[in-house]
Amino acid sequence: MPIPRHILVVEDNACLRGLFVDVLSSERDLLVDAAATIAEAEALLGSPDAAYDAILLDLGLPDGDGRDLCRQLRQRGLQIPILLLTGSAGEQGRLEGLSCGASDYLIKPVRIADLLVRLRAQLPAFDAAAAATLPTTARHIANARP
Repeated sequence: MPIPRHILVVEDNACLRGLFVDVLSSERDLLVDAAATIAEAEALLGSPDAAYDAILLDLGLPDGDGRDLCRQLRQRGLQIPILLLTGSAGEQGRLEGLSCGASDYLIKPVRIADLLVRLRAQLPAFDAAAAATLPTTARHIANARP
């Protein structure tokens, strides 16, 4: 049986958040938590037992910009995949999203099959990177895979 992967969905639209949670939770190897705001996401990520394998992060949140949160998480040393979700299809937005440290950038409406494929494509890359580096914080240790 595959190792369960813990995913955090950060999306302010309740319908989309529910859809993402339902679809991801239906995958037998994915465990899903959800947040509607940056504050909620930071509370979940700051929990002593937090060990997420990936984050799906909306750009437009009621209490801030997802790019800023992504940038802050990278500056803190969080290495897990972060997939940005946005309704903006512009090239500049994509470049800004990737330059803030995102692993991937998906435009809404996103096809669920595409979301799953792109999420799953990021997980092995994270596993390889985590195995190649010496963890330096408790969160890195919690997110490292043997």
